[in-house]
Amino acid sequence: MSIKSLSIHENETLFGSDNTPGIVAVELKDDSTIEIFRKIKGELVRETDDFKPFLLLEKPELLKKFKESFEIKELKGGNFFKFLASFPSWQSVNNAKKFLSKETGETPSSPKASYLFFNDPAHQYLLLKGRTLF
Repeated sequence: MSIKSLSIHENETLFGSDNTPGIVAVELKDDSTIEIFRKIKGELVRETDDFKPFLLLEKPELLKKFKESFEIKELKGGNFFKFLASFPSWQSVNNAKKFLSKETGETPSSPKASYLFFNDPAHQYLLLKGRTLF
């Protein structure tokens, strides 16, 4: 039996599942759009992509009384945060974060919080898309 040797660059944990080359920066362009900066053949290219920000939840009932639009998706695995709630805009996800903080009595950074919020839109985008920089 032979074992296939993987190049380190094929490691999705390190380099993501989307191998779009040359990404050097990612920034929030507006409330629901991300701007991606890529270096292609020595030229800096700007691209945009739709962005649906998210937060992670222990259980979907946490947003039962939240009045704005959102979608819930159950995640695979047995981790504590089993649900991904996505929102149409950065403003909306921030409103949900404030709502959850008030509703649960825990801030997003509390180890007791039943929700998890990444406060950097670029980080969220890269996680969702499976992309990495450089």
